[in-house]
Amino acid sequence: MITEQQIPDILGTEYPALNAEFEKLARISSAYTTVQCFTDYTRNLLIRGNIEAAKKCFVTAEKLLQSGSNIIKNAVSNIFLFSISQFMDTSKANHEIMMQ
Repeated sequence: MITEQQIPDILGTEYPALNAEFEKLARISSAYTTVQCFTDYTRNLLIRGNIEAAKKCFVTAEKLLQSGSNIIKNAVSNIFLFSISQFMDTSKANHEIMMQ
């Protein structure tokens, strides 16, 4: 099981760009703030059109859901999945408006 304390190390190893953000949050780090950073990182990849890198983030989020503690599962569900799904819905709606 992945614990709350392991999440910054796991994500920092997979996505080194997140380490600087995690260092800023070291004093207030929780599963929720860590997952919020990961969510922002993923959303920025999608905005820039880096779909392959975003897919890797989705795989990581799935791993966290499968192997994480209840706190991690809740953080991923409540922050990552909710935010990314909202972003995708908004992006699709904006694309449809622009195509009219």
